[in-house]
Amino acid sequence: MPRRFFRQLSRQYRPNSASWYLRPWRERLARTRVFAVNRRSVSGGLWLGVFFGCQPVPVQTLLAVGSSLAARVNPAVAALAVWVSNPLTYAPLLYAEFWIGSRLLGREPGSAAISLGSLGTLALEFWVALLLGSVVLGALLASSAWLVLNLAWRLSTLFSYRRRLQRGTPPSHPAAVPPPGGARAACVQRSPRHG
Repeated sequence: MPRRFFRQLSRQYRPNSASWYLRPWRERLARTRVFAVNRRSVSGGLWLGVFFGCQPVPVQTLLAVGSSLAARVNPAVAALAVWVSNPLTYAPLLYAEFWIGSRLLGREPGSAAISLGSLGTLALEFWVALLLGSVVLGALLASSAWLVLNLAWRLSTLFSYRRRLQRGTPPSHPAAVPPPGGARAACVQRSPRHG
């Protein structure tokens, strides 16, 4: 189930490799492994997308896609995962990032007295707390999303394998089917000494 969904998702990005804005990445996009739909590629793209989606920068999608191409994970999943910070979640996300950053720096959020002379210092402290909180929260949310996706992928694979066994359909991977006579017979048959 997840493989089919992500394959459909990444199919729309494949013909765009001739566009002018994708020329720097043409060599990476030509490799079919970039758009591979396997657990490693999809979960890596999800991690990068959620991480960069939590960063308070205006070019989150470009950063996520560029880093996913450099890391050789699925860029379509990374581009979609950036939308963890959409117009509905952006304000709570920024507040949580600032709160976490302030706590990690040992400050109480919103406790500073505002005066005209300290405005520059307050702005610097705000951005330091926000950036620190965004890195920490981004890493936590991305790791949680990675863990949930890997667990769901494994469970989906296990359930589909058990369903196939119940129907009597042999597993699709040839290594999963034992040879006639057991594994010992297969070793004896392949050995050049006994042949």
